[in-house]
Amino acid sequence: MGASGPGLRVEDLIVRGDRGRELLSVPRLDLTPGGSLGISGPSGSGKSTFLFAVAGLLKAASGTVAWGDAAITAMGEARRAAFRAERIGIVFQDFLLFDELGAADNAAIAALYAPRGARDGIRARAGDLLSRLGLADEDRPVPGLSGGERQRVAVARAMAGNADILLADEPTANLDRPTATRLVDDLLVRCRERGASLIAVSHDETLLARLDRRIEIRDGKVRLDG
Repeated sequence: MGASGPGLRVEDLIVRGDRGRELLSVPRLDLTPGGSLGISGPSGSGKSTFLFAVAGLLKAASGTVAWGDAAITAMGEARRAAFRAERIGIVFQDFLLFDELGAADNAAIAALYAPRGARDGIRARAGDLLSRLGLADEDRPVPGLSGGERQRVAVARAMAGNADILLADEPTANLDRPTATRLVDDLLVRCRERGASLIAVSHDETLLARLDRRIEIRDGKVRLDG
C-alpha cells in the first residue's frame, strides 16, 4: 500500500437551507487516513449534502471539516477549488460529464489541468479503467451513452487522477450486478493500494458491506449503523 491519504475530521457541522432550515447536523465524525466510509439512509435525508460539505462545495456550512491538516471550511472559495483539484476525485450522482466529449476524453479530463509529466499517466489509467468497466474504445459523445455507461465514465474520471480522497454519490446505481461488482473491486483495490480515503453514499448493500465503517443519515441527523 502507498502512503495513506488524509483522514477526515468533522466537528459541529451544520448546513442550513435558504430560509435557515437545518438540513444537516453532524456533531462529530472521524475517518482514519486511508479508511472507507459508507453512508446509507432514505432519499432526501441529507446524504448528498454531507458529501458536498466534506468536498467543500457548500458555502452555507458552519463548523469544521478538515482533511488531515487542511480545514476546508476555513478556506476561501479559490483555495477550496484548488484543494479539490489536487486531492479529491468525485463521482456525482448526475455525472456532470462534458456532452461534446467521448468516454475516453471525459475520463481523462484531469490531464488537461495536470502537470505535463502526469498527463500520460492519467490518460493511461482512464483507458485502463474504462476497459475494465466494459467501455474500451468507446468514442460516442455523452448524449449517445446510456445511464450505466455514463456512470462508468464518471467513476473512471474520479479514479484516473489518483486522488487521495474519493467521494462517490451512488456509484453503482445504474449498473447491473456484475458490472457493479467489478467497479467496487477496482475502487477498493485502488484505494487500498494508494491508501486513499473513500466515502460512498449508496443504497447498495453489497457495496456498503465491503467498506470499513458505515453511518446512516435520517432527517439530517447522523447515527452509527454498524
